[in-house]
Amino acid sequence: MLVALTKQHEVFMLTPRITEAALKQLRKTTVFYCPQCQEPLQLKIGAIKIPHFAHQKNSSCDTNFSEGESYEHILGKQQLYTQLSQLGLEVKLEAYLPQLRQRPDLLVSKNNKNYALEFQCSPISPEMLQMRNDGYRSKQILPIWLVKTPKLKLNSSGIAKISLNEQHKQFFETVKEQTYLISYDSESKKFYYLGHLLYVQGNIYIANIKTLSLEKQQFPFYVPKPIPIHEFSQMLSFYHRHCKQFFNTKLFYSRQGVHDLFLRALYELRLSREEIPYFIGIPIKGRESISLFSAEWQLALFYFLQENDLSMKNVNDSAIHYYLKWVKIEETVKTFDAVKRYIGLMQKLNIQSIHCSYNKTELIHLLYGEYIAILRKN
Repeated sequence: MLVALTKQHEVFMLTPRITEAALKQLRKTTVFYCPQCQEPLQLKIGAIKIPHFAHQKNSSCDTNFSEGESYEHILGKQQLYTQLSQLGLEVKLEAYLPQLRQRPDLLVSKNNKNYALEFQCSPISPEMLQMRNDGYRSKQILPIWLVKTPKLKLNSSGIAKISLNEQHKQFFETVKEQTYLISYDSESKKFYYLGHLLYVQGNIYIANIKTLSLEKQQFPFYVPKPIPIHEFSQMLSFYHRHCKQFFNTKLFYSRQGVHDLFLRALYELRLSREEIPYFIGIPIKGRESISLFSAEWQLALFYFLQENDLSMKNVNDSAIHYYLKWVKIEETVKTFDAVKRYIGLMQKLNIQSIHCSYNKTELIHLLYGEYIAILRKN
C-alpha cells in the first residue's frame, strides 16, 4: 500500500522522491491510517523492499481487500502513476471506492471518463475478475487490466511460439475475446504486447511480440493495429510447424496404433505424413473450445464423411451433431460453431474430400479475412 491518511485526514502518498532519512523521521513523528478501514498502519522501510504501508497482522481489512503486494506490484504502480501524471491526467493512486468496496491501483480521469487501472501481479480467479469488472462498470468506470510480463524468453519484437498460463489467458479470452495481451515489466520499464494471439493447443499460442517503453505509452493504452497479411502468413507458418511436430509425435510415439483417432483416419483416408494437405490443422475461431488439436478433429471430419458417404457440400446441422458425438467431442454452442465454421471454409474453397486440389493462397486470404473480421467485432 502506497497511500495512507494522516491524523488530520490528509492523504499521504509514498513516492521515490522521499528520502530514507525523511521516511524514518515520519515513522517516528506521524501516525498513518488506512483510508479504507481507518486502522493504524505501519510504515515499512527496508533495504531491499520499496517503502510501503502495511496493516497489523490479522487485520480484517488486510485479509479481505489487500493482496500481499510484491516488489513488482508496488514498483509498477509507482512508475505508472508517475508517467500518467506527467501526461497531465488526473490520477489517484489506490483510490478507495466505498460503494464498491474496491480499491483500484490507479483511478484515471480523461475526457470526462473514468478508468480503473489494475496492475495484476498475483493470481485472480475468473469469478473475482468478473466481480471487479461488473463493479467498476456499474459506476461508469472502465476497467483496464495490465498483467505482469510472463517469465518468458521474449524478443523485443517478432513472431514467436509462447506458452501462457491460465491466469494470463483469462485476460484476453474472457475480456471481450480480445486477441492480444498487454503486460508490463517494472524492471525494464517496458510494456510487452503479445499481439494477434493465435491459439494452437493447450497453453501454446503464436504471438506477434512488440515492446513499448513506459515514457512512450499513451492513455488509454495503445491498441495493436490489424496485422498485415504477410505477417499473418508468417504466423500461419509457425502454426504449421507445430502441426508437423504433432504429426511426427503421433506417427513415431503413439502407442495406440490404429486405435489412435488421428492414425486411424490417416490409414482409412490412405494418406502419408507428407500428403496431409495444408487445410488440415488450420486455425478456426472457437477451436480452443475443442479438446482435440485442430489437425486431429479436422482430419477426423474427412474420415467421418468418407465413412458415411458424405461430401462437404451436403453436410447439414444434423450431420454435425452426429459427427461431434462420433468423435466424442462434447457438444456446446462453441464446439458446434467451430466445426460449422470449418465446413463453411471448405465449402468456399470447393473442397469436397481430403484428396481435392485447392488454392493455398486463397485459403490464407480466407483465414486472414476471418481473423480481421474477429478483430473488428471486438
